[in-house]
Amino acid sequence: MEETNKLKKFILGIDDDNEITSILQIWLDADNYSSRFTHNSVDFIKEFEINIPSLCIVDINIEDAYTGFKLIKQIRDTYNQDIPILCLSALSDGRSIAHAIELGANDYIVKPPSRIKFLEKCQHLLLSNKQSLTSTIESKSCLYVVPGQFSDIELLVNILIEAIDECGLIIRSKYLIQKGAVVKINSPMLEEITKKNTTTTKALLTVCYNWAISESNEFGAYLEFDLGNQELMNNVRSWIMNKKGI
Repeated sequence: MEETNKLKKFILGIDDDNEITSILQIWLDADNYSSRFTHNSVDFIKEFEINIPSLCIVDINIEDAYTGFKLIKQIRDTYNQDIPILCLSALSDGRSIAHAIELGANDYIVKPPSRIKFLEKCQHLLLSNKQSLTSTIESKSCLYVVPGQFSDIELLVNILIEAIDECGLIIRSKYLIQKGAVVKINSPMLEEITKKNTTTTKALLTVCYNWAISESNEFGAYLEFDLGNQELMNNVRSWIMNKKGI
């Protein structure tokens, strides 16, 4: 394998819709990207092995209902863990999108995409790519790599808690929170559950599942409590029973 020119990012896509691929290629070329779209999985893998792309665009429903999913898994398992994958598909149901993300896709966009939205997602994924970021840092002497003791930050994201059970929370957010991530939540509800006297209580929860809510352009997730914390589990159970009047 040989890497493509780092100054002009190479984007490799697969879609069997010639009209869509022609439009996307025009958009990408006009935005100073190098791009190529294949129409079957065999050509996609051949091109991938010749030129390592900076971003992959994969139609979920290419050839049959499973080929897109297989390609995502193959890219992640066989080739490279860091190359971002954008799913482009007419499938707008949450299950298909959540499955693609679970297999390793980074984001999705439903066909037909708008030019601005499509290019925004491509740019975001390219900037978030670890390899791209590393090469950018190495090539710009004006950048200062922040030491570990100063790199810890707290990122505040607004979420809506929709439901709670004995094991965790269902939330809704404008942001996709990756499966396996551990998040810290401030909530008056959790303050009440844990019976703390502080103004806010921070609880650590693990993201177990996530899914897309296409009609509102949001994401849902199920966050699990620390199930080994028996005191917390008892408090959650008591709180739920009390609210239900049991």
